[in-house]
Amino acid sequence: MEKKNKAVVYQMVRPYVIGTTEDWKEDETSLSQLNRTFNGAVDVIALRIADGTHVGIDAWVLDDALGQPRVGAYQIAFGDEYYGVAFLPQTGTGMVVLGVNEQGETFGLTDKQALEVQQNLSITLIKELNND
Repeated sequence: MEKKNKAVVYQMVRPYVIGTTEDWKEDETSLSQLNRTFNGAVDVIALRIADGTHVGIDAWVLDDALGQPRVGAYQIAFGDEYYGVAFLPQTGTGMVVLGVNEQGETFGLTDKQALEVQQNLSITLIKELNND
């Protein structure tokens, strides 16, 4: 069985979005890793719902991005399965993408699933907001 120990992490360097694949600890809960990554509470965007043929794909973001000094409105698209807008910080970690099963349990991705995310997820800056 292929290991599910990858996360696709998007770093924001205004206006650029840089996606990388990072290790995700299988022996620690995803929520504790996400809270540490974002230094606080997180919110989730369901990019693809889990069904019998595909693993679900969730994008985790900072819960209070609008409270950051620099934030942007980003268009988020995942192939033809999701289209929406999210507020993300302009610097630091903007999004962490993980797998989810039909029971709502979050876990790391396989290498193949991480590659699928990188090929299909589009994050485009629409408007930058300055809260200084």
